[in-house]
Amino acid sequence: MRTAPFVPMPRKRPGEQDKGTELVLRDESKVRKTSSWMRQTESKQWEVVLDEDRKRSLDAWVLLVLDNPGASVAGTLIQQEDQDGQLSVLADIFRAKATATLRARASALLAYMRWGRAEHGRTFTLFPVKEVVVYEYLCFLRDTRSPPTKAERFVQALAFCKGTLQADVDNVLASSRIKGATIPIQGHRVVRKKRPLTVAQVADLERRASTDESATGVFCGYLCFLVHGRLRWGPDGAGSLEAGLYYHKTANRQKSVIRRLLPAACSLPGVSGLPWAQTWLQNRAKHGLRAKKGCPMMPAPLASGKWDSIPLGTAEAIVWMKEVLQDAQGDVGTHSCKATALSWMAKANVDRHIRRLGGYHVAPGDRSMTEYSRDAQSPVLHALSGLYLAIRGGLFSPDASRSGRWNGYHNLEDAVKVLAAAPSLPVDGEPTGEGDSSGDSSGKSTSSSSSEGEEVDDEVVRADQAMAVLAAPAQLEQEDMAFYLLNVKSQVAHIPRPGTYGDEDGEMEVSKCGLIASAGFRKVDLFPEQIMRCRAVGLTAEAVTKLAEKGWNTYATFAFCVPSLPGSSEAAETLFVTRVIEPVLGDPDHADGPKLRRLAFESFTMNAADLKRRVESNEGDAPKKLPALEIAHRLDAIRDKVKPLLIERQLEPSHALLNAVNQSVEEIQGLTEANQFKSWKPDKNGVIHEVSQEPALKAELATELDLQNALRRRGIAYEAAAAMSFVSHEKLVARLFEELQRPAQDGFSKVTMTQLCLADREFHEKLADKTRAGLAPGPLGELPLDQFVDEVLRLPSFQWVLMQRPAQKASSTLSKGKPPAQQKPVAAPPKQVVKPQKRRGASKGKSGSKGSRFPMPEKLRGGTPTDESGNSICFAFNLGQCVDENCPRKHVCCYPGCFSKAHGFLQHS
Repeated sequence: MRTAPFVPMPRKRPGEQDKGTELVLRDESKVRKTSSWMRQTESKQWEVVLDEDRKRSLDAWVLLVLDNPGASVAGTLIQQEDQDGQLSVLADIFRAKATATLRARASALLAYMRWGRAEHGRTFTLFPVKEVVVYEYLCFLRDTRSPPTKAERFVQALAFCKGTLQADVDNVLASSRIKGATIPIQGHRVVRKKRPLTVAQVADLERRASTDESATGVFCGYLCFLVHGRLRWGPDGAGSLEAGLYYHKTANRQKSVIRRLLPAACSLPGVSGLPWAQTWLQNRAKHGLRAKKGCPMMPAPLASGKWDSIPLGTAEAIVWMKEVLQDAQGDVGTHSCKATALSWMAKANVDRHIRRLGGYHVAPGDRSMTEYSRDAQSPVLHALSGLYLAIRGGLFSPDASRSGRWNGYHNLEDAVKVLAAAPSLPVDGEPTGEGDSSGDSSGKSTSSSSSEGEEVDDEVVRADQAMAVLAAPAQLEQEDMAFYLLNVKSQVAHIPRPGTYGDEDGEMEVSKCGLIASAGFRKVDLFPEQIMRCRAVGLTAEAVTKLAEKGWNTYATFAFCVPSLPGSSEAAETLFVTRVIEPVLGDPDHADGPKLRRLAFESFTMNAADLKRRVESNEGDAPKKLPALEIAHRLDAIRDKVKPLLIERQLEPSHALLNAVNQSVEEIQGLTEANQFKSWKPDKNGVIHEVSQEPALKAELATELDLQNALRRRGIAYEAAAAMSFVSHEKLVARLFEELQRPAQDGFSKVTMTQLCLADREFHEKLADKTRAGLAPGPLGELPLDQFVDEVLRLPSFQWVLMQRPAQKASSTLSKGKPPAQQKPVAAPPKQVVKPQKRRGASKGKSGSKGSRFPMPEKLRGGTPTDESGNSICFAFNLGQCVDENCPRKHVCCYPGCFSKAHGFLQHS
């Protein structure tokens, strides 16, 4: 009779009884199958296991270095030492290297030595490394269909020897065929990343960690710690939920004097709202688990029900994890833990800097700032708290498709503000654990566990109420309320709450969803052109309000408020009276009835004309003009985004430019200049041809400043037309002027304005290729062209246009400093034909005429490239390197006047 292990817990069979804390099973085969990955006996202490593992790696390197000690600097250092001294010297050499790195590099080199002694005999040595032998070994790996990365790992091991052992491997690393042989013919296998956990799976782990007191609960709590702490699976020793990790990816275990702990922090509660952290800490204390130096935070369970002193392996953790999560697919593993919260932050469009800190990475230029911040994880925890609040409130679903993740919102900021503005919103008061102890959090968990579920339900109810308010149509109760509050940053419009006024001007400062209109909001009139037109035809403010309540606040909606135009038939007139005049004016015989009919005719006529223009438009048509008020509103919305630049004078785009760009976006056309400046015209025979047409928009580009201002005006026009943000367009402008002002290299000329024009054209043509299906917003709500800007700027075709071209040789007269007006006219063509013949027949000691110098190799300086007859001399022969028997060049000494076949230039005396 055998006892079942704590993990994984098999299901009870009929007839089994619960014996205290252990389960007695009668199926011996099931016990062996279930616990096959578990250890039966306790291992050594973790520190001892790590020390032994490193000693084995150092022993392998002693064998490699002493194989030929004189071939490397490290070998000469340890050659005279005894066995302990050799290990001590190598330990100092590899002090900054991880044990796994030493083991992987030594394994690749030992495989090479085994092959070499099998092919070349027992006298084969690792050092010195010969390029021919290494290439033969790489060909052997390719012919035997070894793993694709084995050759690459071997070359990496040789480079590792260069940096640590100071071995001479430069000829191998610089060899072109060695580099090519490491590239697999079939390519690497496709990398499949582990899928992040779903919200339901994370909530299930939190529930198990909060309710299960067995080893499974300890394991689920550790998985929650990894998910919310954005940590990788590994032997991480930590203190608590605000922990300092002793062993992490960038830590060096051998540096025992000064140790830099990795600060790890979790945001509580998680997606379920349950107090999983406090229960987990209490559960760990009951099992006798304490996190300290030398003890893993998640030890491996033993078949006896106890815990081992070494950490739980990755393979065993994956098996256990899939048994806990019954619905987990094959692409879920331990790597899913760190990717879960980070992927949610990316889907919620959290700032990249915060996401980088959330993954415990710091940009090279921000290390000093992070060091002195002392609490760099605060913005990460703030963002995660808002993210979890939006998930619990039902406003954000990271597992849904891109179009269904947000429930009524488009960014995390607005969703959190709505939930935070709700009255009596429960405060996340669950304290963070101060240490991995058993008695410092027991009382707090019992007091908060009973009401946590009610708080979640209240949040959902309040979120539903807020959504109902936001989803209600705008009720314009009076004339001065025909506006909305626009968030300048997110471009989300908020309906003002009637009866709340801010300053003396009567500006609304509170929206219906509870947001305060701070400096980040701007007051925008609702449909200003339509309201002004209604007033122009003579409609009262009450009638305008009724039209807005019906939803007829644009020309497009009012044009089709009834199936047919009024007056077209008796039935159409009756329908217009009952559905439009009576609801809006209150009386079928109202005096303003003809004004409504006129407005309906105007709306239908304008929509019909606009549709006809879109269907029958051609390249020669003038662009549709935007109303002046609309242009002013669009430019006002951009002014805050482009600060400190001022959109005025030289930086204010013309109305013609704004109309042209806006028409391209509305008609979903590409923005290439090639398409804009071409049209069809018949020739004198009546045959239609495609001809180039000069653009109607011209700008003065006399200086570089004029060009920069013109490009920025175009960027502002793109932003106003909602095609490309000004920031993305500035990336193009900055790149163009960076290349324009780059100093010319030797033998090359600076980039010209013509090249900038060609590069700009190439940029827009590539954008047109990528938007053939239409100008649709990006997956995160960015403008249509923003998602392709970085990709196009990296294209080789764009970069090639901006390359510096070889400099053209100046004429002899210019080299003498004569002005162009004093130069002699160009010689006749017959005289130009004779000059090359004179250069080929140059006299002894002269390699050519003046101005026709030929560059000679460094070791052949002072020689001549041709013999007395003008035949080319082989440079490789003079350097002693030519092995081609059929070489087309002369194998003679290139010393002027010598031309001997018996020796080369280097042997000339």
